[in-house]
Amino acid sequence: VEFLPTSGTSPNIDERIELVLGWDARASIMNKWITDVIEWLTLRSNPHFRFFNGRDHGYGILRMSKEKVVAEVYYHDKYVLGDEPKLSVKRTIYDQENCWD
Repeated sequence: VEFLPTSGTSPNIDERIELVLGWDARASIMNKWITDVIEWLTLRSNPHFRFFNGRDHGYGILRMSKEKVVAEVYYHDKYVLGDEPKLSVKRTIYDQENCWD
């Protein structure tokens, strides 16, 4: 089982598209569409992927015990000072299992 949380401050897919296009593309419909397509293709490129988000910033927390591992991914708006993190996804894997729920 792998757990790769999101970035806190590094550019995500939508911000990289903005850098390539050279204009404030973050809010554009084209940027949203391109990002949606990349996320969709990424999820379908590997049957073991359970979740992928290439546009939001945040962090991950793993809670481990002998019985299970719980992964939580929280997102926040890095452009808003004091923005409270929001739980985006929570996955659990139990002892003797080999993939997230």
